[in-house]
Amino acid sequence: MATKDIEEYFGDRKPIKIEWINDTSCNAVFDSAEQAKEAIQDLLLEPTSDINHTLLRKAKVYTMESGRTVNNLHLRLASEWDVKERGARERSRYYLLHGVNKDINSRLGKRRIEKKKPNDILSRLGGYQEPGRRRRH
Repeated sequence: MATKDIEEYFGDRKPIKIEWINDTSCNAVFDSAEQAKEAIQDLLLEPTSDINHTLLRKAKVYTMESGRTVNNLHLRLASEWDVKERGARERSRYYLLHGVNKDINSRLGKRRIEKKKPNDILSRLGGYQEPGRRRRH
């Protein structure tokens, strides 16, 4: 499932954002723990009042726009241990198949350049200097 699919899966209870942990797990971030519990409750096959971070519970089937169904979904509350491991990108099947989106990095660099105005402090003091390089007089 893509991020867009996960957002659609939650229906009217859309999360604020999706944080990917690995290729098969993610955190759906809500404004409050109560909103997260309500969203999980709506998607469980067998609703329960005992929603916690230790037990995965079977969720309803999701049908994608393409008609493909995803029926092995499980939900639980996130814990402080649900974070992406260092170096996860290098082990990711997604990045192996699709590559790293270099456009994101180039856009970030472009924004930094666009923010620099000709009248900023660096321009008035002689411009940006690469670290480790000495200015010649």
